[in-house]
Amino acid sequence: MGTIRIESARPDAMVTIDGESQGRAPLTASVPAGRHRIEIATAGQTRTHEVEVAAARETLVQAAAPA
Repeated sequence: MGTIRIESARPDAMVTIDGESQGRAPLTASVPAGRHRIEIATAGQTRTHEVEVAAARETLVQAAAPA
């Protein structure tokens, strides 16, 4: 297992990890090691991040505010 920490410039950003809703950013989630798809939706836009999570490590995803 590893950890994904998600931060967003917008506090109302909704976070999905591998197609499952996780709630609002900021948040921290434990996930199996390997590749994961993160979607961060805010202000009618969704940004997608593909991340590789290592076992026993934290992976940080920072989402910028929409332009």
